[in-house]
Amino acid sequence: MDEEEFQPRRKPQGEIIVGEDLSQFSIEELTIRLSALDEEKLRVEEAIKVKKTQTSQAESLFKTDG
Repeated sequence: MDEEEFQPRRKPQGEIIVGEDLSQFSIEELTIRLSALDEEKLRVEEAIKVKKTQTSQAESLFKTDG
């Protein structure tokens, strides 16, 4: 058997796990993490805006009078 099978899996660098214990991180690491989360929030908000626009366009295309 390979010893790596029994080693704890390391998360990919930069991966953020929601609810993760933050006590293990330095102030610098927490600041970087917060910046990454801010960027991700903006990205998600933009995706929502695009989807709302697409939904609105689709609804107007299939809208029937009457």
